[in-house]
Amino acid sequence: MKIGIFGGTFDPVHLGHLRAGVEAAEALGLSRVYFVPSHTAPHKKDGGRASGLQRLEMARLAVASCRLLEASAVEIERGGKSFTADTLEYFKNKLPEAERVFLVGLDAFLEIHTWKNFESLFFLADFAVLSRPQTRGQAQMQAYIQEHLNGLLSRNDAGQWLSASGQRLCFVPVTGMDISATDIRQRALKSLDISFLVPDPVKNYIEQNRLYKNEKETASL
Repeated sequence: MKIGIFGGTFDPVHLGHLRAGVEAAEALGLSRVYFVPSHTAPHKKDGGRASGLQRLEMARLAVASCRLLEASAVEIERGGKSFTADTLEYFKNKLPEAERVFLVGLDAFLEIHTWKNFESLFFLADFAVLSRPQTRGQAQMQAYIQEHLNGLLSRNDAGQWLSASGQRLCFVPVTGMDISATDIRQRALKSLDISFLVPDPVKNYIEQNRLYKNEKETASL
């Protein structure tokens, strides 16, 4: 079995997240991609506008109709600040026979040297960096590795990036969908329509629970 692990605040989860998860699963031969909403993201000053349980429920609603995707409550149940190293350890112990691939957007990957215990990540899972195919994403990824991850990753004769333990890193182009969680929250705040930005069950959940109605936007997610 080969699984993907896709973390984020998902505040809210939107069609761009979901499409990236599906395309990564297809490109990499993943039997399942776990969407893992963070409890409290270390790099976010306010931890998000919806509660952890609300973001988890939106993720569950969003993936319910897709056999490739599943929501995981591991970071919400663990509480405190959410660190990727802890989550990858969890999946290593939960599914020891599975190949693990950590899915990460290009923008997040380009800050990975600031993450807690980032060196250990490349011993816990393969990495797939997701970005739009028409960008310079692959060139940016390679330049970043050479500047910040020199010694952790090296290229073999086939041009593949490998860690010392043999974990692989690759670039996966995914359909570019210019959808922003910040924009969705702002639209919800102003009672504007968020159709076709999030799945209908997520849209209904946001409206029924009046999410984002009383929050002042101060940061981009």
